[in-house]
Amino acid sequence: MFNHEILDKILESYGTLKSIEICEAISLMYALKHENCISKDCTNEFDYERDWWAEQSTNLKHQYLCLQKIS
Repeated sequence: MFNHEILDKILESYGTLKSIEICEAISLMYALKHENCISKDCTNEFDYERDWWAEQSTNLKHQYLCLQKIS
């Protein structure tokens, strides 16, 4: 399952506001895993995952704010 598919399910289940928090939490989780892996000098994809989820949080915030202005 790809990140976009996971995000779609999260949005469907929790709505935009809660999904923003979830994206931030997932990004933090990958940041912590990334830092742990860096300290052990191993290669990983945690930095990509951290950044992807952080970006989705930012995108959702922007979309939410735009919708609030329209309403």
